[in-house]
Formats: sequence, structure tokens, C-alpha cells
Amino acid sequence: MNKIKFFALTVLTVMMVALVSCGGRQDATYKGELGTIEFKGDTVTMTADDGVFKGTYTGNAAKNGKVNITFNEESKDGGKTFSDSMQIFKASVEDGVLTIELDGYPFNWSIVK
Repeated sequence: MNKIKFFALTVLTVMMVALVSCGGRQDATYKGELGTIEFKGDTVTMTADDGVFKGTYTGNAAKNGKVNITFNEESKDGGKTFSDSMQIFKASVEDGVLTIELDGYPFNWSIVK
């Protein structure tokens, strides 16, 4: 009987790990007229003409839905040195298009496949 319980517990554990890993974040890269935004793991990096911005995000940037972006590092020399900077943006993804409102205007980035 103990072998059956152990086997059942092992099967349930494997199923739960598989279920959790399927619902996790996926890496995504977007390009637009203002530069490139890369979501990788728990971090987000935006490379634009006027600098490089690094931070974190919540949500899944590879799927339709809301994404909250917090940039907390800024570089004005192409990523050689960074200084603290706090900028928070609410974004949305719909059909491979990331939209962020900047200064009251929506800007779009398209997913890179």
C-alpha cells in the first residue's frame, strides 16, 4: 500500500510542477519607433535613442493583457553607467502589440518573432 501512495504522490507532484511551469512568464521582445523593449525573466530593458532603462514588471508580456513596468535604472551613455531613476508605466498587450501611454499619448511596439 505504501508503494501505491508514494507513486500517487509522485504523479501529483509532477503534474503540479508541470501546471505551474505552463502558467509562468514568457520572454518577449518588442520593437517600435521609440526603440526596443525586452522582457526576459523578471526584468525589462528598454533601449532608446536617449538611453537605456532597466527595471522589473508584472504580468506576462508575451500574452494579451495588462503589464505594469517599473524602470528603476537609467543610462544616458548607452548602458555604460546607470543611475537610480523611478518611472512606472501601465501597458497592455493585444495581438502582439505592446501599448504604453507616454505623456498622454499611446505608443506602440510590435513583437519580434
